[in-house]
Amino acid sequence: MFCAHRCCASFDIVFSLSPTFHSNGHIEVEELVQMMSELKRATGVTSAEDEAKTEADAECVLKILDADGNGTLEAEEFVKWVQTGLKRPQEDRNEVASMSQINRRMDNFLTSVSIVADELEITQNGDGE
Repeated sequence: MFCAHRCCASFDIVFSLSPTFHSNGHIEVEELVQMMSELKRATGVTSAEDEAKTEADAECVLKILDADGNGTLEAEEFVKWVQTGLKRPQEDRNEVASMSQINRRMDNFLTSVSIVADELEITQNGDGE
């Protein structure tokens, strides 16, 4: 089950894995492409066809999630998207994902973030508790 308080810190950590995040507090589309590719590959939630579309997907994510319109993605914008997505019942996520290829790839990215965040929590807590 989704736990907003515990997962928020892990989502922040996933976001902060971008090499430029610590220097400027946000990531740009190039870093988002890298993050998306690495997360999906690390978790096995991807295909060769999906990989070819990662740059276009990152541009779409940035356009949708950039709430303040500054052309970059801040941690709070990213975490809000992840939390909102993971609060949705899996049945609803599956329905949205089935509507288009981009929706399916975005759900795969969300799943990848969730897997890595869970792994980070287990590592940080030693036993997942």
